[in-house]
Amino acid sequence: MPIYNFILSWVRLIGVINTEYLSAKWATKNYHEEFKTVGTIVKQDFIKIKGGRKK
Repeated sequence: MPIYNFILSWVRLIGVINTEYLSAKWATKNYHEEFKTVGTIVKQDFIKIKGGRKK
């Protein structure tokens, strides 16, 4: 149960971070497009975090 809560907390944190930068849309995507989008967003988040630490 603690591992589930840990993973879920990261998913929620990423969701909160992404709501800061993206506007809401009601368009649907297929699984491949969604998976590609998630990968891009995660990479951008890590770049933003890494860039923030250099200052």
